[in-house]
Amino acid sequence: MGVRGSMLELAILGELQYPLHGYELRKRLSRAIGPLRRLSFGSLYPALHRLEERGLIRVTSPTSPGPRMPAKTPTESTSSTRKLVLYQVTPVGTEYLTASLAGADVDDEALPLTIGLMSKATPATRLKLLKERREQVLARQEAGREAKQSKDFWIRSKAELDSQQAQSELDWLDQLIQSDGGPAVQGGPAVEPSK
Repeated sequence: MGVRGSMLELAILGELQYPLHGYELRKRLSRAIGPLRRLSFGSLYPALHRLEERGLIRVTSPTSPGPRMPAKTPTESTSSTRKLVLYQVTPVGTEYLTASLAGADVDDEALPLTIGLMSKATPATRLKLLKERREQVLARQEAGREAKQSKDFWIRSKAELDSQQAQSELDWLDQLIQSDGGPAVQGGPAVEPSK
């Protein structure tokens, strides 16, 4: 299971608040996307190249000799002189990240990355995304009610598990919405307080 290119680019921008080399960036992103997904260098480096072309990140090589890079092939000398390349978000990239988070995905696939980027979002964007996710979970929970009536024991059991997981996520989302300054949410869909 991969990561959508647009979400990967936002995650990269979120991690590059200070200079990182590709290997360290991949480790951090892999932690962010979770153990069930895999981030390959074949996905990471093209995304870095696209971000650099758009001026959202800058690529530098330290002027002092850095650590020697391991050989790429068995015939290459282990004392390769390939330079350590560092990546860092630019001011334009930071602005792009903040603006793009307002439209970030909150579906099951994108949620881990989106949650990992919440600290870079404005309070209004965080609240919007949390409410969008809450509506998705409520819809999923409602759709599962029919499965709970199935004559098949295993379908009913799966529906019960889904319902428990959905309720747990709803409780978690409500807590986040409340702690982030949003309105209290009880029972159905979130309701804005009247002004």
